[in-house]
Formats: sequence, structure tokens, C-alpha cells
Amino acid sequence: MLSKARNIVAGAVALACLLPLSGCQAAARAYAINDNGVISLRIVPGCDTTIQSVTVKYLPPPDDTSAPGFDELETVWSVTLKPGAAVQSINLFTQVPDATAEYTTANKDLTREVVISWTEDSGYENGVVGVLADLKPGYVLTQRGVEKADAFLAVKHSC
Repeated sequence: MLSKARNIVAGAVALACLLPLSGCQAAARAYAINDNGVISLRIVPGCDTTIQSVTVKYLPPPDDTSAPGFDELETVWSVTLKPGAAVQSINLFTQVPDATAEYTTANKDLTREVVISWTEDSGYENGVVGVLADLKPGYVLTQRGVEKADAFLAVKHSC
């Protein structure tokens, strides 16, 4: 069952995608994966775009009824790449070359539900929501939640 905060974030992303000129893509153009303990955000193979910035924020616990907006969520980690330094894959919770770190935390809690939002070089914004501790070998976190990596990557995604 989705938490109230997760529903709000998912609803906000969906609503933004319906607005003309919102800069939002409904298609999943990136996913999170855990490679030997290193969590990264990667652009879907075949998509000709790059990541310009990434922000990871904690969602409130499921029993929290305050329903904060995205800006009020606690930021765990955030980087913005310098102009011209956009990448197709970025390791989260690490120092990133050619990037400005806005927030970092050594005490991240991978068992909490987070939203990972990113901005692409084209200006499009998107995000995924999930618990990073659930990213076991062979799985990815997408806009649909945690799913098998092979099945997700076997599908040709619209970019």
C-alpha cells in the first residue's frame, strides 16, 4: 500500500506531466540500481539524454499525516553537475567530479522511503520513489517501483 506522502509525490509528478510545457516526461528515462553496494542513477540504454542534477529526499513515514510538499522533504543528497559535465550514470551518495554538492550525509538510512529526482540536460525533470534497501542484485527501481532488471532493460523505452 502506498503511503500518503508517496501518493502525493506520485500525484504531483503525474499532474506535472499533464501540463503543457511542464518539462516533464511521463516515460521512464532513468532507473536506480545497486551494483555491489554502490547505488547509481542511470539513463535507460538507447535514450540520448544526460543527467544534469540529482536530489535524493526522504519521504515521511507512512503514518505522517502532514503531507509536506517536495521542497519541505528532508534532503539526503543532492548534486548539480557543472555546465557541459552531464552524464548518463551517476553514483549516489558519493563525491561526483565536476559537480557541486548541495547536501551530503554520511548517515543515510537506506531503509527509509526516498524520492530520487533528476533533471536532464534538456531540462526535463523526473523521479522515482522507493526504498533503496530493497534494491537487491538483479533489480532496479523505476517509476513502477522495484522490478527485475532483465525484464525492465529488455523493453525498448520511449525516450
